[in-house]
Amino acid sequence: MKHTSDQTMGATSVAPVGTLARGLQILEYLLVHEGSTQSDLVRVLGLPKATVHRLVTVLVDSAFVVEHRNKELYLGPLFMLARGRSELAIIELLHPLLTALADATSEGANLAILAKNEAIYIDAVHGSHLVGIFTKPSNRVPLHATGVGKALLASLTQEELQSTMDDVRLTVFTKNTISTTEALFKDLEQTADTGLSFDLQEYARGVNCVATWIRIGRHRLAVSISGPSQRVDKIELIRLSKILKQQVTTFCNHTSGVSSPWTIATAPRVHETL
Repeated sequence: MKHTSDQTMGATSVAPVGTLARGLQILEYLLVHEGSTQSDLVRVLGLPKATVHRLVTVLVDSAFVVEHRNKELYLGPLFMLARGRSELAIIELLHPLLTALADATSEGANLAILAKNEAIYIDAVHGSHLVGIFTKPSNRVPLHATGVGKALLASLTQEELQSTMDDVRLTVFTKNTISTTEALFKDLEQTADTGLSFDLQEYARGVNCVATWIRIGRHRLAVSISGPSQRVDKIELIRLSKILKQQVTTFCNHTSGVSSPWTIATAPRVHETL
């Protein structure tokens, strides 16, 4: 005969196990169907609406899931990166910078991290424009064709750059995509000189972007501002570049352990033309 305390433990463990199973069921579904809503989960998984709401709230609070303003659900950076709590701490640290950039420019601000031969977006803040560029966290993008990617490449040492480039394929996405190693290295030299990298419709038509890199310990990250090319043209990119430099420099100067191209010994200059 089981001891009373054993019987009690068995009875009370059923609910947590059931809750965990349902939570994993939601994560498994979102792994294949990112962008689903809570209503989709209720309909497809057959779970009660209140249960889905409660579980999603827990997953969002734990950074396993990100819920955007349009109620779409995506796997969060903690789940996607699976590198412990350090990345979550970085996201919490840098989120005010993204908010400040979005407020100052009215455009979307993004945070990406280097992951082998790709960049992974791990946080984003929407701009106030009705029509803007939305980059969802967990989205992977190429290094050679994006502002964040080229900023991350420019942050590497020569040895690290060579090792990374061994695994980079210069896939062409638009007519503006850099397609040769020589052209990419020339672009990276300008990024090293100015502290800024640009994506001029190189990855997606109709999207322009300016980015820079930030270093926190061993982590290399990129911060960017992006918007539709019809609004964010080359002249507007110059204005956004100055705001990016100012906001990042101010943030780094007031945050211990965070460095950028403008807070190291030899600060690059910002070109007035693209």
